[in-house]
Amino acid sequence: MLHGVQKAYSGYINDKSRLVKSASGGFAYSFAYSFIKKGNIVYSVRYSSDFRQGEWARATTFEEISRFQGSKYVESKKIYDNFNLYERLKQDLESGLTVLVIGLPCDIGAIKSYLTKEYQKLYCIDLICHGPTIKKVADEYLTALEKKYRSKLIDFSVRYKKNGKWMPIYLRAEFENKKIYMKPFYDTDYGIAFSIMSRPCCYKCKFKSVNHKSDITIGDYWGITKANLKEWNDMGVSVAFVRTDKGEALINAIRDICTVNETNIDFAMKNNRLINEQKIKDKHYPVFIDSFNNYNLHSAIKKSFSKTERLLKAIKRGIKIVLPREFLLLGKRLINSFNTLQK
Repeated sequence: MLHGVQKAYSGYINDKSRLVKSASGGFAYSFAYSFIKKGNIVYSVRYSSDFRQGEWARATTFEEISRFQGSKYVESKKIYDNFNLYERLKQDLESGLTVLVIGLPCDIGAIKSYLTKEYQKLYCIDLICHGPTIKKVADEYLTALEKKYRSKLIDFSVRYKKNGKWMPIYLRAEFENKKIYMKPFYDTDYGIAFSIMSRPCCYKCKFKSVNHKSDITIGDYWGITKANLKEWNDMGVSVAFVRTDKGEALINAIRDICTVNETNIDFAMKNNRLINEQKIKDKHYPVFIDSFNNYNLHSAIKKSFSKTERLLKAIKRGIKIVLPREFLLLGKRLINSFNTLQK
């Protein structure tokens, strides 16, 4: 097994209305759907009512799992109001219920540590994690948006599919006054902050490679292109790394609602490196953190990048929008090959 993985699969949910609402190919929703359909329980993360952070919740209906759809990119809370994830989950398991948990690798690790023993009816899925940013980023960014539009936020996504397309990803905010703000995610202060600053613990994450505690790890299938007609979908493609027999059972449970293909493990891992590797601090991290703590989010971003860097980033993103992704990947491979020859 490569890094503790038995098999790798690619795919997407066949229901286009559900696919467009998912961050990638809709595997997470499909797994949850298969559990709810059988009368089982699902735990995962939804946005808080003000969209400032994620919060864990227990779902028993299709409507409830729909709130789990989409990446959050911000830290989440497990204990709030009258809800305690650990206690409620353990109660369900001790009652003999079948439960699915979908979260970040560290979340699954914390849950397994709390439970102290294995439960046959517990299924765990973790996500390929790029490290969520802190709540303060969302607080400042969304407060500024609400002030600008003079209205309360009623819907928010950091992985909106404009025109139903998987890439490039967009940030979208909708307000009570019916106005909508939409912009490529990594062109926003929120997106730039996410790319630079994760929680401190994310840079020393121990839940990588063989240390994942899940039955299956899922995420966007980065690296896949239209050249692979069998696996490609313009609306999004998920990748799944099966680690246990339970993980294989999860895959089999969604074959009736998803297109599922076995894919090359080595290729999938090379293009999703953070499944095995710790996140490395961005070179702008020190200046960003200092400026963010002493000023505000927008000032931190302005102080972190020179005018030349900001111009080059704008040009680079413009090229990504204009050129097909397969040409960009080919160019990247050629550059990497050239650099290798020069060593």
